[in-house]
Amino acid sequence: MSSRTQWTLSLLCKFTAALETPELAGFKEIISFCTRWGSNVLLSSVSEQTSGMASGVAISDEVIKHYDLIRVRLHGTEEGERFKLVVMCLSKDQKSIIVDEENCLKVKDVGKTDVFKKVLSKIPTDECCYALYDCSYVNNESVKEDLVFILSAPENASLKSKMVYASSKAALKAKMPGLKFEWQINETSDRELSTLVEKLGGKIKSLEGRPV
Repeated sequence: MSSRTQWTLSLLCKFTAALETPELAGFKEIISFCTRWGSNVLLSSVSEQTSGMASGVAISDEVIKHYDLIRVRLHGTEEGERFKLVVMCLSKDQKSIIVDEENCLKVKDVGKTDVFKKVLSKIPTDECCYALYDCSYVNNESVKEDLVFILSAPENASLKSKMVYASSKAALKAKMPGLKFEWQINETSDRELSTLVEKLGGKIKSLEGRPV
């Protein structure tokens, strides 16, 4: 771990302890903000440092299978049976990345609802997760359909969980060649449609059939 990361982690611990100090009760909101900021800095730092390193977390065969299923349209497969969203998480012992079957979505599950909101409803707001989202949109050039890799590390998740997910991301993405877009969700504002549009390069006319 670099000195920068160690410093940030130490600062976070001090801020967290300060929240429980009666003398600083009036500054709780400020300290809480600084803690969230520091957490995001640490998460980014860990992701950068581990991008070229091997991870000790195993990738389950089901994850690879679902990646193939969402990126390739198999001949004879009904449209409704295609995956729209594949959510992945760490196993309970945190030793492997598995598919979160309960939160996955198929095209038939979406129907004519607001697809973007439906996708977000499957991304927890208090726990970390990974996801693959088969996003359909129209830009100034043509109709597009691309896989978006999602790393969600929300404010309410534990710092330890955020670090494990950040350090395992490179190993997971190495098993998924060809991904062009990544959408990282840390704060509430990251869940806005405008954030995803920016990640897709901007100049989007519509997303999932709805004007932007």
